[in-house]
Parts: sequence; C-alpha cells; structure tokens
Amino acid sequence: MEKPLRSHPYSSNQRFRITPDWLSYLATVVSVGVAFSYYYAVRDHLFLLWAAFLILIRIIVNKIDDDLVFEKNASSIKNKIINILPDRYSDLIMLVGIGISPLCRPTFSLLGMASVALISYTGLLGKAVGFDWQNQGPLRKVPRLILLMLFTLVQYWMLIRGISTLLFGMTALEVCMILFILLGQWTVLNRLIGIAKETMKTQWLNEEKYRAITQKILIAYDSETGNTERVAEEISNCLKVGIRKIDDITSVSSYDLVIFGCRESGNRPSRKMVEFIKNHQDIKEYAVFITYKNYFWGALNTRICFASFKRLLGKGPIAVFACKAAYEKDELYMEHLQEDPNLLNAFLFGIKLTRNLTK
Repeated sequence: MEKPLRSHPYSSNQRFRITPDWLSYLATVVSVGVAFSYYYAVRDHLFLLWAAFLILIRIIVNKIDDDLVFEKNASSIKNKIINILPDRYSDLIMLVGIGISPLCRPTFSLLGMASVALISYTGLLGKAVGFDWQNQGPLRKVPRLILLMLFTLVQYWMLIRGISTLLFGMTALEVCMILFILLGQWTVLNRLIGIAKETMKTQWLNEEKYRAITQKILIAYDSETGNTERVAEEISNCLKVGIRKIDDITSVSSYDLVIFGCRESGNRPSRKMVEFIKNHQDIKEYAVFITYKNYFWGALNTRICFASFKRLLGKGPIAVFACKAAYEKDELYMEHLQEDPNLLNAFLFGIKLTRNLTK
C-alpha cells in the first residue's frame, strides 16, 4: 500500500502568521533588489554578489511558499492568482534589470523575457483547457533561478579579472539569456506535448476505447514501497483489466498477455519477480514496466532489466516502459506526486499496448 505523505516541516510557521501570499509578495520585493543590483554592478562589482545572494533568497522564499501552498491545499482563485502572478512579475523585474544593465544588451534580455513568458503561458494553457498545470521541461522556476545565479557569479569573476566577454563576444549574462531562449523553447515543447498526452488520455476514457480489447490481460507486479503498485494501477485504469501482486498469482497460462512490473534492483528485476518468472514459463505474450530511483543510472539499468526478462522467458516483450519512482525520502518529488507526469506516461503505455496487440 502507498504510504501517506508526511507532514511538512513548515507547519510551525503558521504560528508566526507566515502565509503563501506574504511570501509571494516578499519574493517580488527581493526581485526588485536583484534588478537594482544588476543596474549598479558596473559601478561596483560587489553588486553582482548581492544579486546572486538575493536570487538565492528568492529561491528559498519560493520553496517555502510552494510548500505552504501544498500543505494548505489552497484551491481558491485568489490564492492561485497570488501564488502565480507575483512570480511572473518577479521574473520580469529581474530580466528588465539585466536588460538595462551595461552587462547585457537589451535584445538578449527581451528574448529571455519572451521565453519565460512562453513557459508560463504553456504551463497555464494546460489548466485553461481543463487539464493539470504543465510543469514539464528543464527551465522551470528553480532551475532558471539557479542558472541565473551561477552566471551572475561567472560575470562577477570576469569583471574582477578584467575579462570583457565569455563566448563569441557575449558577456556571461548574455550567454545566460541565450540558454534561457534555447532551454525555454525546449520547455515549451515539453509542455505542449504534455497537453497533447492529456488530450489523448481524455479521449480514450470518454470514448471508452478500452471496450475494444478482446484479449485476456493480467497486470502482475511486485511492489515494496507502493511506487510500482501506483504505476500498475494507472495502467489498469487505462485497460480496465485485472491487477494482482505476484504473491497472489498461482497461474498465468490462461492469459493472452501478462504485464510484469517491478523495481530495478541493481540493474536486475526484483528477486521475487525473477523467482516468479522461473516458476511460470507458460506465458503467451508479455510486456514489462520498471520503476527506478536514480535519474543518471535509471535508463541504463532498466535496459539491462528488460534484457533479463528476455533471457528468462526466451522471447522479447511486446512493449516496455520505465519511469522514476517517488521514494519516500525524495521529498521534492513527493510534494508534487499529485501531478506526477510518470503516471500519465504509464496510462499512455497502456494505450500503446493495445496497438501492439492488434498487430
């Protein structure tokens, strides 16, 4: 069973009357300080250190703000607007400060602002058409603030060293704006793809396309922390088929397709799953989904896991799927579990399976 989310450490802040609204406005005030620091940085290079420090303060403030909103589950229109709108103004203010600074040509800053605006628009677009807020892509709020802080420190180092340009005649802040533009378009594309996926899921359920499935299908999974079980349930929600733990399964010979699911365990399937497959070789067709913890090694380890299934069963799966698991200690991931994109991808994996079955 999935373990309940733990209470957040910021609950005690309510005693000091710290509210998400107050923090949102504070982040905007901090951003004004960042803008002024960029403007005066040529006169005194230490202002760049102040800018980097204030950006760090904004990251912390925004993090606490997001945690409080999550804890309170604020759902009123007022709370949502206050949580979103000041952030947009804060980004605009900082980028305007960079643009009027001698350290960055206004054209670069303007294009950076346009990219950030597009990111915000496509994030809100999902909500506007009735889906979840879109948070996909590399240039989300915290990553872009960290990127800006790092390039601010590089710009400071360049100034004290007497270095005028960093790359192709551009300052460090101009290079940062170029990255905003490139990563921004990648983020926009990811969010548009997310909306398209949400649309596909909605159409599948509304049109009840799962009724066309004639094969007998079973989802057999092994889950220790509830992560794999959550993915299995989402696939079952798509296909409307049976779902059981491997501990409760005695035979699979009557099924046309068995969908196996487990975590990767040192680039291998879980021990229980390996033993189960060794004892049940009478499988007609099968598919596999794997959950993993480590982003870096996940892709490599899951490929080895898929190969292990092929070796154990003597034939390849008709489809495979892998996704990041939400481990209990991974608090940043757990906070946004309700909008987990991997669950959407798991649902679409179910649709993909039906297409492979009809071939």
